[in-house]
Amino acid sequence: MAMILEAEAKLTSQNQITLPTVVRKAMGLRGGVSRVRFQILPSRRVQMLRVKSKEEDQEDPALGPFLKLLAGDIQNHPQRIKPFPSRLLKKARSLAKGVVVDLDVPLTGRD
Repeated sequence: MAMILEAEAKLTSQNQITLPTVVRKAMGLRGGVSRVRFQILPSRRVQMLRVKSKEEDQEDPALGPFLKLLAGDIQNHPQRIKPFPSRLLKKARSLAKGVVVDLDVPLTGRD
């Protein structure tokens, strides 16, 4: 099997590793959501596979096609892109002032 990418990670004293960013991106992994499976091969090599999680199964099936449509429209009609109105941005910032958001935490039903 030909190698596409190689990266190293250090094992912590708690026997944990942080997957290098290049590996996470190449495998399409998302922190707090994605799962991986390790397989030890007869050659004693370890293979890491992406496992589709329940959270990923619950993703909106219409989102991907919509984003593809949106990207195509932006590429084919860039003149349609308009700047965000500054008054609306100012209003949104005042409404969201003091709100703390952790983008690495999955949304709950209340969100």
